[in-house]
Amino acid sequence: AEWLALQTEKKQRITFGVSGSQGSGKSTFSMLLENILKATFSTPAIVLSLDDFYLTHSERITLSELSPMLKTRGVPGTHDLALAMSAKDQFLHGDLMRIPEFSKSEDDRVGYSDVSANEFTLLIFEGWCWGAKPVPKDSLNPPKNDLEREADPKGIWRQYVNERLFDYQSLFATDFSLFLKVPDFACVARWRWQQEQGLPDGPGRMTKAEVERFIMYYERITQQLLRDFGSEANICLALGQDHSIQLEKFPAPFSAL
Repeated sequence: AEWLALQTEKKQRITFGVSGSQGSGKSTFSMLLENILKATFSTPAIVLSLDDFYLTHSERITLSELSPMLKTRGVPGTHDLALAMSAKDQFLHGDLMRIPEFSKSEDDRVGYSDVSANEFTLLIFEGWCWGAKPVPKDSLNPPKNDLEREADPKGIWRQYVNERLFDYQSLFATDFSLFLKVPDFACVARWRWQQEQGLPDGPGRMTKAEVERFIMYYERITQQLLRDFGSEANICLALGQDHSIQLEKFPAPFSAL
């Protein structure tokens, strides 16, 4: 928080991307960071989540004509990228920000809010796939898990998601970035189930078996981020099996903190 506060003294508006798999705690971490920045360093920050920019349920139904897997929210290609880019640009220009609200329990967008960007000097944008890059097409085979083998035997979904990642790179371009690095993919299932239990009842709430199937949609890109993004992000925080945090990489002169 202190390091970020110093960056805002050097530049009028700062964008900060936070990446971490499902259940890693990126949303909680981002909100905590926002509160510390305001209370301790008088640095007003706003947190946006990539999750809030999912396409509506009806839009994903239409998209699923290409592949039934695209009905399921989460992967690149299932977000309203134009709306997300617009919110980021509105922040950078100090305009009124149009922010959607998405209900995971309803699996649909439930409204919007308008916020003046002039109230903030720092934008924290968090998302599970933040920083992911497209990969060569020949690396999309073989299937990563049972879901890809059974539901995407021809690789149509994998190719679409990978191609759409090219469009996300402008959104992912921030002044600084942080990666919450989970110990392994097995933790994702356990932590994501804990997260699901905290959601209100609704048609979009999942059982444990559904959660285990659901995270298979994210395994390919999550593994890619674990391999690559820790070295690319400005800050990398390695998580233990108990969610404890160990500093893995931090910019000078604060690397000793």
